[in-house]
Amino acid sequence: MPQDIYRTRERDRSAHGRPLATPLDFERWVIRTHGSHWRSLFLVGSLLALFGVLIGVVLYQQHLLILRSRSASATSVSSPPVPPTPSTPLVEVTATTEWDPTGRWTLDDHEDIIPEPPPKDEYPPVTTRWILQAARALRQAEAAYNRGEWDAAIHAYHLAKRYVPDLKDVDARLGLCYLRKKEFAHAEESFGRAIEFFPTSTGLLNNLGVARLAQGKLPDAEEAFLAALNSRPDYLPAARNLALLKYRAGIWAEAAERLRTLSQLLPEDAELTLMQAISLIRLEQWEESVNVLRDAVKRWPGIAPIQFRLAQSLSHLGGGDEAMEILQRAVQLIDPSRSLAWLARTEFDRLRVREDFQQLIQELTKPR
Repeated sequence: MPQDIYRTRERDRSAHGRPLATPLDFERWVIRTHGSHWRSLFLVGSLLALFGVLIGVVLYQQHLLILRSRSASATSVSSPPVPPTPSTPLVEVTATTEWDPTGRWTLDDHEDIIPEPPPKDEYPPVTTRWILQAARALRQAEAAYNRGEWDAAIHAYHLAKRYVPDLKDVDARLGLCYLRKKEFAHAEESFGRAIEFFPTSTGLLNNLGVARLAQGKLPDAEEAFLAALNSRPDYLPAARNLALLKYRAGIWAEAAERLRTLSQLLPEDAELTLMQAISLIRLEQWEESVNVLRDAVKRWPGIAPIQFRLAQSLSHLGGGDEAMEILQRAVQLIDPSRSLAWLARTEFDRLRVREDFQQLIQELTKPR
């Protein structure tokens, strides 16, 4: 019977398509075929294992990053803020750029109020439980303080004092909270209690002076600022607040002198320069005020009161044309209603008779 050359059985055909002549050839073909199959399985399994290891490493690193971020966030809430350099005052009220400055007081909530460690036998012993409870309350108080939640901070600070009454510096933090709530009498009381234990602390003396200044107690505030400067003559917050006190009290000669010194130490503080110029205007020292204001216009061209005050000083020196040019620029910096309020002041009576001054007022009164 003739052989079917088109349907040879698979076991009689080698891997290369040649017939398997003998049983030995067939066994060799089986070994080769199965060996290749197991090698392929081994390679695929190795690749899968390696891929699994890589995924595990990535997941582990991601887990570590999550733990570190949680730890960092917890530390940022509980840790106190990094204090700025002593040369950077902490200004409480935002400066205006549309009216003459009334002056901003300067608080100090980073100065270490304890100049040196107290004696070991000063504090009576307390229990561990009290200390732990006080520490928990202090953490809550500091977190609320950093968030600006003054009522919550005050409550937590009082709670800490209840557990450990000998936490004398807590009154300093309470005073800062009361100041920011504008409860100035309570702030003065808190700072006064703290100063009984830390009488040479410049930060406490400065903040006590601010609490008194805000209540209009100018002699008492000056006493506190001078005490801080006697303890540390280069302490800028107290020096700035003392100049502010003289400015608000209308003691123009001393205010001008102190503000001149401060403007040299803090050349980027536009408010100090403008207050210095206004003090010179009050003293009718027109030429010096013009020099100060010309320099201020170059450094802060976008502050309208500097421009208005320069125009006022120039009008007293007979520079009416230049004064009008400056007024034209000044009214572009603020809205017309405020510009009209400026021009209605008696300081500009010398310019009021000018035709271009009246034209400027008519332009500002036109409906927009």
